[in-house]
Amino acid sequence: MPLFSAVTLSKKLAVLPNCNACGAGRGCENPKQTWKGNSAKIVFVVDSPSEDSANSLVNGQFGRLATLASRVGITLDAYPKVYSAACFGASGEAWKHCQPLVATELARLNPEVIIPYGPKATQSVVGRYWQNPAELYDRWYGQQIPCRELNAWICPVGNPGSYKRVTEVSAAWEYRWLRDAMRLSGRPWKQLVDIKSLVQCVYNPNEINETLQHISATAEIAAFDYETTGLKPEWPNQEIVSMSVAWIEGDAVKCIAFPVYEDIKEFMGKFLKSPVKKIAANMKFEDRWSYAKLGIWPKSWWWDIMQAAHWIDPNPGSKGLKFQAFAKLGMPYFAGEVDGYFESSGNSERNRIHQVPIQSLLIYNGVDSIAELMLASIQMKENEIIDEHFVPAKYLPSHDNKD
Repeated sequence: MPLFSAVTLSKKLAVLPNCNACGAGRGCENPKQTWKGNSAKIVFVVDSPSEDSANSLVNGQFGRLATLASRVGITLDAYPKVYSAACFGASGEAWKHCQPLVATELARLNPEVIIPYGPKATQSVVGRYWQNPAELYDRWYGQQIPCRELNAWICPVGNPGSYKRVTEVSAAWEYRWLRDAMRLSGRPWKQLVDIKSLVQCVYNPNEINETLQHISATAEIAAFDYETTGLKPEWPNQEIVSMSVAWIEGDAVKCIAFPVYEDIKEFMGKFLKSPVKKIAANMKFEDRWSYAKLGIWPKSWWWDIMQAAHWIDPNPGSKGLKFQAFAKLGMPYFAGEVDGYFESSGNSERNRIHQVPIQSLLIYNGVDSIAELMLASIQMKENEIIDEHFVPAKYLPSHDNKD
C-alpha cells in the first residue's frame, strides 16, 4: 500500500538535516548511515549507529534491546534499524537535527510497524509525526499510534525505570510493549478521512438554531466543546466565543461550529437540556460555563474522555485531548494556530481569542468535538463498556487492514 499523498492537519516541516549544527559527519568514517535493504514490514528506530558501517549493535542500549528482543522471540539483526542520530559519535542532541533523515528512511522503507526504542528515538519519531515536541517521552511508551502520514503503526518502547526506581516493573512493561508491537500486522487506515473537512462552519443565526434543534431532536450521541475568553466563567467579563457539536447521522460523522450570538442561546439551551447523550473532554469546564453563562446545567452527560484517560493510563501527561488524538487517532497536533491566543495573565483577565481568525477558531473548535466523539468510542470499546463502536468504522483505525 503506498503512502498517503497528504495529511491536512499539518505544518511545514524541515526536509533537510541540519548537519552544520552538529558537525559529527565531518569526523565520522561512515557518516549518515542508513539501512542498506529495501522495504520491510517492521522497522526499529534506535539512537545512533555503531562505529562501523555494518549496522551492528555494539553499545549498551543496543545490547539491552537485543536481549529484550530475544525474550520476545525475535532476532534483532533480522530487522532494519534506522538511526535517530545518523553519524557515529554524534552529540546527545543530534537527533533533533537528523529528524528529516529519519523521515526519509521511513518513507523509503514504507513499514507497517515502526518501533522507536528509547528516549531519543521516541522523541525523534513521535515529534516528527505529531508535529509537536514529544516531551515527557516515556508517556508514549506502549502506545500503538495509527500514524496518518505513513499509514503505519508507531509503537514506542523503552524502560522508564532507571530514573523512576521501578526497574523490575518497567522491564515487565517494556517486554509487553515490544511483544504487542511485534504482533501487529496490516495498516491502520484503509482510507484517510480529512478531519477538518467534517467541520461545517456556520455564521447565520437561523441556520445555527435549525441545526441545533435538529441535533436535539434526532441525535443519540453528541460531543460538544466551548472556546472561551478564559478559564473561570464566574467573572462577568468572560464569555463563550464559539461552540461546536459533533454527532452521528446515518453512517457519517457530522460537525457544526459557530460563533456564539445572543440570539442562539435559547437553542443552545435546548440542546444542553435534551436527552442526547453528551461527551466532552474535562466536562466540568463545559458544565460550569453552561451554568454561569446560560443558567443551565447540561443534562444526560455520558462520557468524559479526559476522566476515562485517567483510569486507563495513570502516567503523567497522557490525559490531554491533543495527546489522545495522536495516540489513538494519529491526528497531528492541531492547536498550533491558536495556542498562544488562549493564554492570559490571570483568572479574571481575558485572553486574546478574539484575535484568532474566526474560521481558524471554528475549525479548531470543531476538530476538538470530532476527536472527543471518536476517542469516546475507542475508549468504551477497548474497555468493553460497549460491544460495538458507535462511530462508523471508516473514521477509526483498524488492526484488520491488510495490504
